[in-house]
Amino acid sequence: MSLLTLRGIGTHQVLSRGLCRHTVVSRLHKHSLAAAADRVILFRNARLSQIQSHIYSKCPLNSRYRLHCLSTRRYSTEDEKQRKELEKRQKMAMMSRHLERSDAVRKEIKEIRNEVLSKEILQFKYRLVLVLVIGSLLIAYASFMWLELELNTPANVGGNFDLLDQDGIPRTLDDFKGNWSVFYFGYTNCPDVCPEEMEKLSASVSLLRKKVSPPTVVPVFVSVDPARDDVERLKNYVKDWPGLVGLTGSHESINDITKKFKVFSEKSLILDADNYLVDHTSLYFFMSPEGTFVEYLYPREMDEEEIADWMYKTTKRYWLTNTWLYKKALSLTERIHTFLMARRKEKIEQKRKDLREQMLARTTKDERS
Repeated sequence: MSLLTLRGIGTHQVLSRGLCRHTVVSRLHKHSLAAAADRVILFRNARLSQIQSHIYSKCPLNSRYRLHCLSTRRYSTEDEKQRKELEKRQKMAMMSRHLERSDAVRKEIKEIRNEVLSKEILQFKYRLVLVLVIGSLLIAYASFMWLELELNTPANVGGNFDLLDQDGIPRTLDDFKGNWSVFYFGYTNCPDVCPEEMEKLSASVSLLRKKVSPPTVVPVFVSVDPARDDVERLKNYVKDWPGLVGLTGSHESINDITKKFKVFSEKSLILDADNYLVDHTSLYFFMSPEGTFVEYLYPREMDEEEIADWMYKTTKRYWLTNTWLYKKALSLTERIHTFLMARRKEKIEQKRKDLREQMLARTTKDERS
């Protein structure tokens, strides 16, 4: 490998094709040889004499840009190492600058993306909170309205009555107000259903007293067979279940209360005037302390513990619907419902108004055209 230092190379193209198998192009100033910097041209696999003869053949002797050979020397391995090391350092510096620029751009992009994402996440959180609040209010409104409809809406069941208890004392609906009561309609000569249901009702009331803050529930047995169930017979019947109140009366009074409670009763299998059965409704009618009907229960499908739990939960739900908090929540939900309906009505009216204006503008445009 040879090293040749040349000075004053002009616009001529120094081509070493054939000698070193590559093109060397060096362009300097046209009119100032002194301003031309030294150039080092590397020729691989060529002798110095061949290089000089090749350069002089390309530059005539009378040329003002004659190439002057200032110095020649052999190119050592150390120079090659230094050159490679310099190129390596230059590449590393260029890569570091590129990486710095890339890191800066990446950091800026990341900051912009984080800012945009933070805004989008914040908007999503606001929307999510708004949806959750509105959904919670709607669920609460639906729940309260269901409870209001289920428990506080007076049903067309029940009403005042005028009967006699097992002691011959006149009883009306007002005598049972202030406590919960369960009315059951049957008769003392019932062979199987009535005794079973009275036993179950009495056991359920006993289990209910063992719960936390138990309500006071009075079981009431109303006879649908006034012809045979007088006061004395009724007293002998209810003594088997402590706390049970028996009611009887005239045919007119019994017909009146069965009609008010929507109870069916009819004689069947009549053998004679004193031997017959009575088909009747077998339900528990749960009455509130205000004397209003709350709910009925079919006891044949439940045991004593289930009936006690049902009565306990029903009383708690009923008191929940009559608390101050419930009434305030119900008032709030009604206001929200009114507000939403008003907004919806306004939007509908605005859409109708815009539609009328569009139709009017279109009609005017057609008339002008």
